[in-house]
Amino acid sequence: MKRWVGNTLLVAIPTCVSIGIYSLQLMIFNDGRNTLFYLLQDLAFVPINAVIVTLILNNFLNIREKRHSQKQINVTISAFFVEAGNDIIQELLEVTACREDLCMIMRPKGMSSKEIKSLKKQIQDCDLILDLDRQKLENLSVILNSKRRFLLQLLENSNLVEHDAFTDMLWAVFHLADELHSRKSFEALPPSDLDHLSLDVRRAYRGMLLEWVDYLRYLHGEYPYLYSLALRKNPFSDNKDVRVLS
Repeated sequence: MKRWVGNTLLVAIPTCVSIGIYSLQLMIFNDGRNTLFYLLQDLAFVPINAVIVTLILNNFLNIREKRHSQKQINVTISAFFVEAGNDIIQELLEVTACREDLCMIMRPKGMSSKEIKSLKKQIQDCDLILDLDRQKLENLSVILNSKRRFLLQLLENSNLVEHDAFTDMLWAVFHLADELHSRKSFEALPPSDLDHLSLDVRRAYRGMLLEWVDYLRYLHGEYPYLYSLALRKNPFSDNKDVRVLS
């Protein structure tokens, strides 16, 4: 009811003011012909004015909304890596046979578009050779189970609908956690089951690597101080000391 009254007043007040001004003009100059002429001129421009204002305002509001939504998505992605992603990557590195080669790739030298594109191509082309055994699978299962609730909360975030790649990665990680959690024991797994688990690990692993690069690029552009800390906490670095030494 209040909204209807407000809208009515929003229309009625400017209309009354306009009628009053035209009436005053007619009284002062006593020239109905010219008053009607300029009234029609103004009315003729109203549709054009409405189109221009609508297009500009819509574009401005859409851009603003898109930026706001993108920022919320990037905040969520940052939270994922701070709260879960880096720990999961650390554990995934323990099952990586080509660990040294991968760590060399995942130490970006710059954040330009060309360098990011090259880095992502290297990740896509990299053959993630895994070394899975009972103990490593158990350790991976433990870390994933500890992050299970957090992953579910992220998947419930409606903002992530607009970020397909990150959502797909989350589902891949959650699926891997579910696969490992569903096995009562990792003793004497048949080769076929190890192959299946290897496929699940690689799917989640590669997705996390690609999203980690985008995460760093966002921090580099928007929050240099967070980017600095992320580099010092780089899970692919041999130096685990986050102190600024020089």
